[in-house]
Amino acid sequence: MEYRALTISAGTFAVICCGYYLTRKLERLFSAHIQTEKKLAFERNLLRTVVDNIPDSIFAKDSEGRYLLANKAFAKLHGLESPEPLLGKSAFDLFPKERAAALHAADLEVMRAAKFFEGERSAVNAEGNVRWILMSKVPLTNQHNEIVGIVGVNRDITQGKRSEAELRQPKRLRKRRIARRASFWPT
Repeated sequence: MEYRALTISAGTFAVICCGYYLTRKLERLFSAHIQTEKKLAFERNLLRTVVDNIPDSIFAKDSEGRYLLANKAFAKLHGLESPEPLLGKSAFDLFPKERAAALHAADLEVMRAAKFFEGERSAVNAEGNVRWILMSKVPLTNQHNEIVGIVGVNRDITQGKRSEAELRQPKRLRKRRIARRASFWPT
């Protein structure tokens, strides 16, 4: 009988010790998990702040061409206040069929070749003005380094294009244009 009581007591003590150890271990893991979540939330907020406040339009698409991410500048380029309505849509929802097909083909080529792409294109903004865009695209990879889409950045280079065009004009035309500007501004 004493042997049984001693065995039960020792077993109970072992269970209590193991329970205490496991509880402490779970508390440490839970605390580490909470810290990791806080760090990820901060990094996500930091990235979103940068993406939304940079003047270039930024987007990411999956391998089917659907927008996964778009910033405020990209939304504005398409006449929208917010990028949310763009998510899940494709170039075929935003552009005429021929233009969308060309953009989608370029996206597929970036994914196929797994290389950086840069090119210029013209675009008409929501106000109907022609803008020149420098477009850069890179493959988007997952944690296994598999290509799952593209990331793109569009920079408005319209002012630079206008300046280049002015420089190509004959000198007397440039002087006349400068004189007209000077007469417009009061001295």
